[in-house]
Amino acid sequence: MTAISGDALDIESLRKVMPGVDAVYFTVSGSDAPQGVKNTMDVMREFGVRRIVAMSAIGVYNEIPESIGAENNLDNEPEQQPNRLVADAVESSSLDHVILRPGYLEDGGANDYVLTGRKDAAKGHTTPIPALVSVVVGLLTEEMDVPGTNIGITRDGS
Repeated sequence: MTAISGDALDIESLRKVMPGVDAVYFTVSGSDAPQGVKNTMDVMREFGVRRIVAMSAIGVYNEIPESIGAENNLDNEPEQQPNRLVADAVESSSLDHVILRPGYLEDGGANDYVLTGRKDAAKGHTTPIPALVSVVVGLLTEEMDVPGTNIGITRDGS
């Protein structure tokens, strides 16, 4: 696997890096994320790239239980709105996609995580960085089978 990067807000930058790409990992956050994912998916379609793994965030569906930190749910944290818009845009696209919703990133082990579906309660609100990397690589190379196309990844009980 070879990683290349492009500026999701600059369509010409995306056009320069897209030829020969098999899959895209979209990681833009903040207020620019919705426009960035739109640009990225438009250029992906232009170049025939079908697979996207897009990072959103745990809490965009208000799935974090009170007992482990519901203050980070969309209803309580307006800064989650761009993450939700990214998830909605990717989910409604015709692309082969997985939306990955990690919690706050921190140190930890590559196997220290649980996956939850879109409608499941989150099991935690933090995600070890090595676990996220491991899952992303597995998804991009299609070596990992996941339970659905919209999954939370967190440390259990965090």
